[in-house]
Formats: sequence, structure tokens, C-alpha cells
Amino acid sequence: MTVGENEPNREFTTFLSVIITMTTIILMALLLIWREILLKTWSKVSVKLLNYLSMRIISSGVRSCIKLSKMVYCTRIFFWLW
Repeated sequence: MTVGENEPNREFTTFLSVIITMTTIILMALLLIWREILLKTWSKVSVKLLNYLSMRIISSGVRSCIKLSKMVYCTRIFFWLW
């Protein structure tokens, strides 16, 4: 196996990790907006449930990014934007 054979795979993996990272960031923003709306209108139980769900989504997105990019590219972007 030569280095050239792995190049398309690496580019595709990087592309996927960027897409997953951006999707996770967008979901986090939507969840924060939804949380603010719920704080004003709904009970504390709903907010606690939303916090739990948002942490699950964030952690699963981070895990996917780490698996795809082997803890290099995606984690840098994620923690830079965090």
C-alpha cells in the first residue's frame, strides 16, 4: 500500500468530520435557543430534560468526530469554536 492510496480516504474522512462538527454546532445553537424559550414558558423539568438531551447530542457528535478524524482535525475545530 502506498501513501497515494490513502489520500482520497483521508479527504473524505476530513470532509465527513467537518460536516458532523458543523451539524453538532448548529444543533447546539438550536438547543440553546430552545432552552431559552423553555425557560420563559415551561417548567424546570422540561429544561432539565432538554439539558440532558443536548448533552447526549453533543457527546455523540464529539464521539463521531473523534472516530472519523482520529482525534486531530475535528477536535481542534470543535474546541476552537467551543
